[in-house]
Amino acid sequence: HRVSLSLPRRYVPPTHVQSVALSSDGEQLATVGSQYGASIWDVASGRLLLNFRNTNDNKRHPDPEVSIDAIQLVSGVGFSPSGASFAICDMLGIKLIETQTGLVLRVIDAPYRYHSCNPQFVFSADGQLITLLGTYPEQGESPTISTWSTSSGERLLTLPIEAEAAAFSADGKWFAAGEPRAQEALAVWQNLTHHLR
Repeated sequence: HRVSLSLPRRYVPPTHVQSVALSSDGEQLATVGSQYGASIWDVASGRLLLNFRNTNDNKRHPDPEVSIDAIQLVSGVGFSPSGASFAICDMLGIKLIETQTGLVLRVIDAPYRYHSCNPQFVFSADGQLITLLGTYPEQGESPTISTWSTSSGERLLTLPIEAEAAAFSADGKWFAAGEPRAQEALAVWQNLTHHLR
């Protein structure tokens, strides 16, 4: 059934909402926009549960033209399958955050220069793998997507593909990605789980 969610006005981000994510049980909603962080809301009541402030103290982007303010902005958000944690991305990479407390569990160094209007996270069913879609290196460089271990933050593999959609199989052994080019519309990789051994 449809749920009408009315967010308390005092908690509404000061500007637009750029990316949203629902937990798998439908009980929590994550939003990011231009508030330099992420907000977690209770779907049933509209109550603000967590207001996470994104900081990158003493860090700079590899491109000196990227300002300190720019690297604090969060462009994408996604819940882990269990909902116990969520991921955000900024221009320096990915942070995995405990949903209940806002504790940063893992920082993944994965700087990018440009991103689509709505970068997307794709988790494996067990939450051990994470892929980020919609971020790009410098103009002129070949696009790629990478998969990381959520437990170690290690980059497990990088695929030479520009993907707009992707999915893991339930057992994590297969990974499919869709490209915007019609002549190379779909690619599938096998045996990803051996990277975790």
